[in-house]
Amino acid sequence: LMEGFDKAWGVCCELLSKPEFKAKLAEFVDKNCDVFEADEENKLEYTSIHNQYVEIADDALSDGLIAAMGPDFDMVAFLEAVPGYLEKVAGGGEKTTEATGETVDVLLNFTSFESFKETMLLAKRNKAGGSAAEAGSGNVTLDQEMQDMVKMAEEGEWRTLKKEPWCTCEMATSPTGVETIRCVLDSPLAPDQCLDMTFGTERKEWDDNMRIEKLPNDRYKISVKYPYMPKMEYDVRFLIKRGFPDEGCITWVYRSLKKDGETLDMSAGTAVGKGIIRPKGGGSQLCVIEEMPSMMKYVPTFLLNWFITSFMLKMLQKQEARYKKAKGIA
Repeated sequence: LMEGFDKAWGVCCELLSKPEFKAKLAEFVDKNCDVFEADEENKLEYTSIHNQYVEIADDALSDGLIAAMGPDFDMVAFLEAVPGYLEKVAGGGEKTTEATGETVDVLLNFTSFESFKETMLLAKRNKAGGSAAEAGSGNVTLDQEMQDMVKMAEEGEWRTLKKEPWCTCEMATSPTGVETIRCVLDSPLAPDQCLDMTFGTERKEWDDNMRIEKLPNDRYKISVKYPYMPKMEYDVRFLIKRGFPDEGCITWVYRSLKKDGETLDMSAGTAVGKGIIRPKGGGSQLCVIEEMPSMMKYVPTFLLNWFITSFMLKMLQKQEARYKKAKGIA
């Protein structure tokens, strides 16, 4: 990283987390997000709005950074050093706060029009309540979702996003047109240990990122906090099947519940997770499947791609190591 980066980053976090700046930026995004459309054509109006956004961010940063860092501070060099900092965070080499994520969002939007456009589209989607299209009626059951997921896992046209010796990340389009991510990784853990690592209620004792709490009436509360993303909490209902689709497998599906705490939320972008644990040799093959609209409800695409292909792989590897240490597994 450039000399003085840590100090400059701290100044940025402080400047961009001020309530008056956040309110001004939120008002600007809310006022202008409806103009943007999810197509390849970029209207001239988009550029004008982006320039206004840059001006707001620049006004908030320039004077403060120069005052703190001196008149010779190199803003270009600082921005070029940001990706290296993100990699250090992904590897666990840096601690993050909510202000860190907010700063990353603003800086990426500041330097990249495509990042800015994704942020505006996300704001537009959230403003509409994420309900542009229903995923079907309430008669769609978790059991049917599980069967559809297994069929797609086996028959989908998956294209590779990232491949490591122990893990592969892929993407495919479901029969209903939903972009879906699949991470398949080899683990020395037995299938039951993989399940406990992923959804055990004791996870809070060894994992800082995710907690699972059992609630009455077969409900669970999932709390998730990853770098650069807002904290997510949702009540879900699980379906876990053993011996499906093959002997020795453990397959799961969970989906968010509506505010009544009973009805499955079938709206587009709601929290939903799916996966299969297969026995493999003396260990397991863990296959985690996530729907892109569900993930994009909380984070723009430009950051999601980095999260999937870089941070997630390192996170899974560290998660396994922490679980083994907590459980005394050699």
